[in-house]
Amino acid sequence: MTRLIIPLIIVLVVGGPAWGASLNGACIGTALTYGFAGKPGGTVIETTDKYRFENGSVFHRFKGREEYRYGPVSQVKSANQWSSSHLRFISRNPQSGYVIHGDAIGWKVTNPDCSLTHK
Repeated sequence: MTRLIIPLIIVLVVGGPAWGASLNGACIGTALTYGFAGKPGGTVIETTDKYRFENGSVFHRFKGREEYRYGPVSQVKSANQWSSSHLRFISRNPQSGYVIHGDAIGWKVTNPDCSLTHK
């Protein structure tokens, strides 16, 4: 669990301002770890999250909810990282990465399988 929380903290603290770049493709979640603000630890569950990147936007859908536009996505100064509102996507390679979402209520880290290209 500590392996997930420490990278999350580093990403949220070190992330810089955005500059334009396009990310295209889709990522399908294979596992999701979530927790609540102020509470130690996290819980791992299966996920149906799907993130689609197209034309400078990220789209999100999951079981029980139709796809919706989450927001514009832009690359941050750190290589292989993109941001959209409370969401941060970190690409290890075109086939995998992490999707991190954090707000005042809590946080979640999705481990997806991806098929991505960079313009």
